[in-house]
Amino acid sequence: MKKRLNDMKKGQKGLIEDIKVDLKMQLKLESLGIRKGALIEKKAKMLGNGPVVVGIGNGEIALAHEVANYIYVEI
Repeated sequence: MKKRLNDMKKGQKGLIEDIKVDLKMQLKLESLGIRKGALIEKKAKMLGNGPVVVGIGNGEIALAHEVANYIYVEI
């Protein structure tokens, strides 16, 4: 099942299937290890439209709500 990163529940894991952002943002995300085919876990979501914390590789990254909305994950 394909879901937006924002729509995943805390603790859910999946493979990144698509990232629909501009090239500049895509390159920035890739430098952080967020790329198609990568395993990602949603760790936390802050209140409202706050950042989404994800686990990727051996680290954790906080992504803006607006960015997480354009990352699609196969669960």
